[in-house]
Amino acid sequence: MELYKDDVIVIFAMYMNEVEGFLALDEGLASRISEIVKFEDYSEEELRAITKSMILEKGFEASEDALDSAVKYLAEKKSRDSRTFGNAREARKLCDALVRTVALKSYTEMKQGKRPADIGQITKADMESAIRTAEKSNIDKGAEFGFAVSKTPQAL
Repeated sequence: MELYKDDVIVIFAMYMNEVEGFLALDEGLASRISEIVKFEDYSEEELRAITKSMILEKGFEASEDALDSAVKYLAEKKSRDSRTFGNAREARKLCDALVRTVALKSYTEMKQGKRPADIGQITKADMESAIRTAEKSNIDKGAEFGFAVSKTPQAL
């Protein structure tokens, strides 16, 4: 890395608890890294503002109760596993689940011959449904990993 000095910047982005193990991979690696920058986790107030902003960007407006539910979910998710908690990434995943939830709700209402509720306004019930969707999505992703092994050997 030092050969290029001003021409190249190399950034290693990782969780702080992994830095020590990464630097131990090679004796000379630590001496070639000039700075380690630690980014603090967002506070609950910051996560609330980020979530609200993401919801607005998607064309929706959330009630205060809905935002309360989102912040509670994010705080609980962080307390379950702070090592892998993704901060704003978790808020984005929740907002993506929210859009899917509201779209499905509107589709279902139209299919039943009802006029869809105001889909621009996110309620606490909408948010809680999105939280269940996001949690299910996290569980399903873990279940997708695996290997299939044939019981019958096959010649190549």
